[in-house]
Amino acid sequence: MKSSGNQVLQNILKLILAYILIVLVGTSACAVLYMIYTACSSIVAGEGLSALSFSLFLGGVILVGPVTLMLGGVFMCFYIIRHRLHKAVYISIYFVLGLVSWLVLVPVCMNLYASAQNSLQQPTEKRHLSPGYFRTDGTKILFYSAVRENNIADGLCIDTAARADNETNVYTFKNVKAADSYTGFADPLIQKNVRMPRAMELVTGTFGIFIAECHAAYEAGYLTWICYATMGLAMLAAVFLTAISKWRLVNVIIIAGNIITVFAVNITVAGGMLLQNADSFLKNSLGFMPKNSSPVQLIFNITYFILILIIGIISLTKRDISKTGE
Repeated sequence: MKSSGNQVLQNILKLILAYILIVLVGTSACAVLYMIYTACSSIVAGEGLSALSFSLFLGGVILVGPVTLMLGGVFMCFYIIRHRLHKAVYISIYFVLGLVSWLVLVPVCMNLYASAQNSLQQPTEKRHLSPGYFRTDGTKILFYSAVRENNIADGLCIDTAARADNETNVYTFKNVKAADSYTGFADPLIQKNVRMPRAMELVTGTFGIFIAECHAAYEAGYLTWICYATMGLAMLAAVFLTAISKWRLVNVIIIAGNIITVFAVNITVAGGMLLQNADSFLKNSLGFMPKNSSPVQLIFNITYFILILIIGIISLTKRDISKTGE
């Protein structure tokens, strides 16, 4: 009996440690990527990269910290599947960690972000393009032979736009102002080699919307944040699906689908992209709803949590009955 109690305690400690490591490793990895990508976006061809910037790294930590805290529960579900920690005590610890993250740690991170936002802002000085490189600008290929103060350049232009005589227009230019930036990058040559693929841009853009919604909900007041944080309750419900199948891979796929569904519905409803009329009607009908909160989002998350809880209970009951029959 004592040995069993010690094993439970060890598993609880491992569960807590795993969550801490997931958050720390996830935050650090994302912050490093943010630091390198941001550093690359501010350099021009021929200039050395100084990627190790503590300020950029800290900015990345503060930016992505809330996201890794909120998504830490997803990876905890995979840990629970891997180690078969399906007892009520482990599920309780899992929920405590998740709720503390959503209701305490994430707001702390948002306060840090708000207070450090001005000091961690990226430099806004305009960069001058370096001479001696070919660059494309729409249908034109530009070669800057010299770039002087105020970004005034001399060089050669090859205009590849279709002409009636099917010839390419080539001409030189002097004292022409070069472009200051290219869609977030200081230099199109760097952009061409560093810019994220379309799929990755879609993912990061979606998370950017999510982060903006989180900050908007928190800034509207703590009660509004609690309503928004019911999204965490719906996400944490995934733990009830960790033993729905005897195949671990199937459980992982089901949980991933569950998280994507919750995330997609919440981000579109909170952003006014889905069920906006229903949201407005309920907001006017329910006078007790906090400012800027979404009644549809609140109802969906609570209903989804209850539904997944019922599915999980039925699944575990069937499994216990089948084991008893054997």
